[in-house]
Amino acid sequence: QGIEPDEVVEAEDPEDLAPYLLWWRPIRHMRVGLDVLALEEVLCYLDELREEPDGVYGMDSVRAVQRLQRRFGLPVTGIVDEDTATALNEAVLDTAAGQARDTQLERALELLKSAL
Repeated sequence: QGIEPDEVVEAEDPEDLAPYLLWWRPIRHMRVGLDVLALEEVLCYLDELREEPDGVYGMDSVRAVQRLQRRFGLPVTGIVDEDTATALNEAVLDTAAGQARDTQLERALELLKSAL
């Protein structure tokens, strides 16, 4: 049956805030598109790209992908193929899981502090 809470606080799902790369074609140097923009957002989220995403797959993005391919043990081509896209999305999920906040605990601590 349980206890009825005085205040309901929804848990935060860090995956809702994380970018996702929906891969549908190889992404090569100087390719332009929304998929490239999504790739750049993923690279920024993983702290591998410092420039503002613009949807153009330039050399800074290629080098970032190559670094990640090397780290993931994939062929270092700079081309985002299906395996690279999958590895990038898994890295995003791992990063998101590490950044999860316990919003329920935070609110409980606020309430306890205000009660003292």
